Amino acid sequence: MTEAEILRLIRRVAGISQQADEQTTQPDSVTAENYVRVVAEVIRRNGIQLNDVDMRNIRIRVLEMLAYNRRVALYRETEKITYHWKKPERLRR
Repeated sequence: MTEAEILRLIRRVAGISQQADEQTTQPDSVTAENYVRVVAEVIRRNGIQLNDVDMRNIRIRVLEMLAYNRRVALYRETEKITYHWKKPERLRR
């Protein structure tokens, strides 16, 4: 299951409608908890029971994934910013 499919499932379960120009900002812990609930529900539907250790591991992996995505977005954003020095027309005195 990809991240986009999980997000779609979370939005459907939680009743969240996200427009293209509107971006919701939630703490990573809330997002991770939502991911864990959805993943746990999908796994339970497949007939597998999860214990607390499994839930903790899923939550940790989700937080790692969110941190990685945030770092990648930050790197891409910093690559866009370029500074071009221009020689002044006249010297200040």
